[in-house]
Amino acid sequence: MAYVGNGHVATVIFSDFIYMNGLYNGANGTSHRARIPSTHNWQFKLESLSSLLYSLDVAFGVFTEKLENDQVRIERRIFASQEYIELLLAHVVITRLTSKGHPIIVPVEVNEQTTSIDFDLQVSSRDDKHVSLSPLSTRSEPKQFYRVSPSSLSRGGRLSEDYGGHSFWDTETWMYPLILLFYPTLAREILSYRIALRDAAMYNAKLFGYVGFVFVENATIKQADVVLLGFPLMWPMSKEVRRNDLLTYERMTRDDGLVMTYSMHTVGHLELKDFELAEELFRRSYKTYVRPPFNVN
Repeated sequence: MAYVGNGHVATVIFSDFIYMNGLYNGANGTSHRARIPSTHNWQFKLESLSSLLYSLDVAFGVFTEKLENDQVRIERRIFASQEYIELLLAHVVITRLTSKGHPIIVPVEVNEQTTSIDFDLQVSSRDDKHVSLSPLSTRSEPKQFYRVSPSSLSRGGRLSEDYGGHSFWDTETWMYPLILLFYPTLAREILSYRIALRDAAMYNAKLFGYVGFVFVENATIKQADVVLLGFPLMWPMSKEVRRNDLLTYERMTRDDGLVMTYSMHTVGHLELKDFELAEELFRRSYKTYVRPPFNVN
């Protein structure tokens, strides 16, 4: 299903959780986006539907649901506010299609999530008929932006999902150049988190005996990264350094990594004339990915 967000909060439509920019939980390699229970997972249950349409306006970030039977038409829009960035909103319009005279009941299935392993939340009071908000007279204050992850702010609540919502080198290597070209102001915001967290990153580096910056990443790697320095980047290095890179990252790479991962390790060991290990890694690069009946990846 599609997702909506504004850079500060986001959710996949009809899912159980909302995610917030910069809000994570977990330590020692288990860090992931903290799951905030969603109150948007409720659906209309009309009988004898004559029409059901979903659409997403990618220019304005608005998801629209339209459903209709011979008695009523319902249109719901779900979007994240651009003015008050802490808000995810649902706007519903119900139109009677028959003459007045009898009430029309619209059943609603409520699947609101009320618990999360990342939070201990309690609802102090609730009125099933009314919701009160304090006056909103000014725009929200700007918030520090934290990271772009490959599948957006709307995912990453599990460690195995989208790097747990963390930003890897994919951000600056693949995503950032296009954003810089078309949206230079946003590009500056994307990099600002590394500056904002520089003190913590320096502290992390010191803990591991390094001088420099160490940003939070997951403990395992699913694809080749450092080993790409040898090939295809052809970075000058000794055979000892090349071998150390390969052996170190082979231990850290997840078994369910990408095909590209072990093929790049294969190239590295061929360069070093470690033919037996190169053959083993070559087989690993494709063997678990072939699919019957044609045995292709």
